[in-house]
Amino acid sequence: MTPSQHSQDLAHYIKGRLLSSRMPLIHAQPARPTWLLPSGPQVQVEKVIRMLEEAWNQSSFPDETDWDVRDYVAELSPRQSGSNGDLENRLLTRFPPIYQSTSLVDIPCLDKPCHITDKAGHILLWYFPKLISEDLQTENLRPKKKSNGSWWDQIHPDHGGKTTSIVGLSPGWFSQGRKGPADPLRPSSDIQQASNLIYLETLSFINAVISAIYSIIQPDLYVKGYRESFDMLLTIGRYDQGRFYMPGLGFSLLYDPGTLVGLAGNVLPHGVCPVVGEHACLAELGEEIPGF
Repeated sequence: MTPSQHSQDLAHYIKGRLLSSRMPLIHAQPARPTWLLPSGPQVQVEKVIRMLEEAWNQSSFPDETDWDVRDYVAELSPRQSGSNGDLENRLLTRFPPIYQSTSLVDIPCLDKPCHITDKAGHILLWYFPKLISEDLQTENLRPKKKSNGSWWDQIHPDHGGKTTSIVGLSPGWFSQGRKGPADPLRPSSDIQQASNLIYLETLSFINAVISAIYSIIQPDLYVKGYRESFDMLLTIGRYDQGRFYMPGLGFSLLYDPGTLVGLAGNVLPHGVCPVVGEHACLAELGEEIPGF
């Protein structure tokens, strides 16, 4: 069975479980996929279902902005980079955070599953803390970087000159500067590294879980006049007390290993605070495709 079939099976199963939980007289509980073993994988799926329900039902924090994301998007340029300080300040003034603090130490940190919306009900963020169990974060989740000197790499002088690298594993994406409707998709250089096949095999179940979650939250990601997919960010490693900060909302998220964040990345500026220990982010990035 292919990874895409696993994803479809999980998506159908999880959606069926959620429906049967909410409307048991209308929807019967679906049969478990035959390949889903009742040990580790099934335990992980049960955790996913519980967190989806909890994230949807959460009400312990102000959960919406006082602005409409459609108005925010209308202010963005086609090549919005986030590096224009004057524009970013104007956006923060017109579209204020949910929580406005006067000191960095007063910024609240969320640690429970939740979702955040704008005032019109468009979902901007899904948060699933420590979703992926530790036993699935194995030594094989260490992809190898083939390319060198990428513009994605960053050297950190405060940490002994260590380089933070991004490994791009895509079977087909646009070359830099070539994103027109007629431009071909090409495999990334890193995915052509033979050792990364082991990594991809190890990651197949985790990807199926993320894809299943994505299929549940995807319907909420379309707003009038604009099509945008969520970025799905999974952090793994050996560290604790990680923080995922979003100045546009005015709070941070506890971002320990196994945490999954789904967000409209073009609307919500975000960053991760430094941690002590090994840390990697598995990112499935949504993008507006030219010609749609």
